[in-house]
Amino acid sequence: MIVGLNNDGYVWDFRHSYFPLQHVETRAALGMAGEIKQRGAWGKDEWASEHCYAARFNFDPAIVLRSTTLINWKSKDAVFISIQSQG
Repeated sequence: MIVGLNNDGYVWDFRHSYFPLQHVETRAALGMAGEIKQRGAWGKDEWASEHCYAARFNFDPAIVLRSTTLINWKSKDAVFISIQSQG
C-alpha cells in the first residue's frame, strides 16, 4: 500500500507486483486520489458549500524492467539497480 500527499491533495494505492523473469516485473495498482478540502469546508455537504472537490479512482498497469546489480555495497548489505518503467 502506498499513501502520500501531492501538490494539491492525497493519494493511496494498493499495488501488486510479480516477477515472471529475473529482470522483468508486471505490476498493477488500484487506488484513489483526491483534493484536500479547505478547513472551513470539512464536514459540510459539498453541494451546499458550493465547493467541488474531485476524487479520482485509478488503475495503473505497468511492465517494469530492472537492471542487474550496478553497485554491490557488501558492508551495508545493499545493492543499487536501475529501474525503467513507462509513464
